[in-house]
Amino acid sequence: MNFFINWFLPFTLMLSQVTNKNIHVVKALAIVLIAGQYIDLYEQIFPTILHAPVFGLIEVGFFAGFAGLFLLVVGKALASADLIPKNHPYLEESLHHHLH
Repeated sequence: MNFFINWFLPFTLMLSQVTNKNIHVVKALAIVLIAGQYIDLYEQIFPTILHAPVFGLIEVGFFAGFAGLFLLVVGKALASADLIPKNHPYLEESLHHHLH
């Protein structure tokens, strides 16, 4: 199951350029990969510590806590940085560039 979720499914879906450019497929695949990584770590760590599979409020709380901490740190870093460069020679040209 781990091989299928973390390698085979993303590899086969991302081969086609049609699915590569579909943002909904990429977002769904990102969610599946995050869940797959959590399952992978769960399979590696918890059997050696608890000797039985346990999934409860503590595990959900730790995941939510670390996800919230990650979002807080990334959000503060992005809020303090200038996302649009100042005095860039091609800035005005790139603002009016259209691909279609």
